[in-house]
Amino acid sequence: NKIVVIKDRFLGGLTQLGAIGVAIYFVVVRILIDEAYFVREPTTSIVETSLKAPDNGLANSSFLRYCKGSSLHDPSAKSPKHVLSCKTGQDGWVAAPSTGGDMLFIATRLKECANFCSLSCIQDPESYTLGVTFLIRAPQLYQSTGDTKYLRRMTDLSTTLLDQNGEKIPGAIARKGQRDIIAVKTLLRAVGIDSLDELHGYSGFNETVRYAGLILLLNLHCSMNRAGGIDSCEYSAKNVPGSEAKHFISNGDERHGIRIILTSSGEMGMFRWYALMLSWVSASAMFGIIAKVVEFLMQRCMPLRDVYKLLKLEETV
Repeated sequence: NKIVVIKDRFLGGLTQLGAIGVAIYFVVVRILIDEAYFVREPTTSIVETSLKAPDNGLANSSFLRYCKGSSLHDPSAKSPKHVLSCKTGQDGWVAAPSTGGDMLFIATRLKECANFCSLSCIQDPESYTLGVTFLIRAPQLYQSTGDTKYLRRMTDLSTTLLDQNGEKIPGAIARKGQRDIIAVKTLLRAVGIDSLDELHGYSGFNETVRYAGLILLLNLHCSMNRAGGIDSCEYSAKNVPGSEAKHFISNGDERHGIRIILTSSGEMGMFRWYALMLSWVSASAMFGIIAKVVEFLMQRCMPLRDVYKLLKLEETV
């Protein structure tokens, strides 16, 4: 084997700069940012939801613009179909057909057909509160280790609600025992809806959000901490554009409202030496790329490239 040592400040500096860059990439990006020493597992969740009327009672229907007989109603402001008689009932009736799982329905308008069909609104549904209880786990990691950091309950975690810009909304969540409490009106504002009486715009019809309904996707994202577990989660809500939430009943009745679908995302991890070594091997492969680049510059671009080529390559007959 022929070894040729070429002393060139530019090529030597370029080689050292590349080596330093690889080292920084491995330490800063792969270790500190990507945490490549973890074997990761996506989390799964068990979610329970509930709906509760406000403790201080609902707003009086005479002060609600969408209720017939309201002293605040301006007949010229909205189409007559947006002003209906208002009714209310038990929490479970307002939330029907919810079953307490990861989907919660909050009725805002009813179509009831007995001898004839009639329309009505639910009284003050935005003042209800949504209750969320969840358990986050990494099933395989928990089964293999038995470590409770891979099985997190509400009491182990802090939660916040984000707005459309990803900013935390102060005071949006109240923790009561094993349950997060979020006001429906707060959740609507988080997706940019200030009032259910805004025009919906679905298929071009002149209908309000209260009249047509909508679908909200509420995601609970839990970021992994430096130890591989989780200790905080963030709710983020998204309004499905052009959506209309409607539930049909066999006798012709319909329930329009807010359908909230809860999902979760995140991952947990466990330190493993082989994960660290794989990360180092993938980073060290870049040294070979640097050597090839320097060799190309030496033989093709440098002023003494012909000399370097003769020293590097030996032609035989």
